[in-house]
Amino acid sequence: MELNAMNIYNLATSITAWAFILEPIVAKVIKIRRHANFDVTEINWTQPLTKPEQILYRRLINVFPDHIILSQVSLGRFLYANSGNPKKDITMEETFRQKMVDFLVCDNEFNIISAIELDDGSHDKKKDKKRDLIFFIAGIRIVRWNIEAIPNEYKIRDDLLS
Repeated sequence: MELNAMNIYNLATSITAWAFILEPIVAKVIKIRRHANFDVTEINWTQPLTKPEQILYRRLINVFPDHIILSQVSLGRFLYANSGNPKKDITMEETFRQKMVDFLVCDNEFNIISAIELDDGSHDKKKDKKRDLIFFIAGIRIVRWNIEAIPNEYKIRDDLLS
């Protein structure tokens, strides 16, 4: 390409146009990097369910095709405290927001039929009992299955419908 006044002008115009397009994007990335407690280049993704959870999810959908199956739900989305003591309620609800249940089986109106936990070696029996008590108090049935023995569809139906 021969460099003449017209080519230089066209090149400068193109660069200006790209700068105009890219400037807001670059500014946003710089702003995020400046205000975040982490480097945005360190963010990545993974599948939201582990392989055993994916197996159980598919089985739940097969067993309950007319139901809603939710996974990895914060307890804070469906539990609230009602002790009459606002400070105590806030503390309990903060705890709920930090905890997750592996699955919720709901009817078509989103009424909870059962909560399901898929337990692995990382589960603490003492903490699990406390969590089970929370579900009991709330009136929600909790079913626990071991990750090493994911139930087949017949057992799932039996356990959840009995």
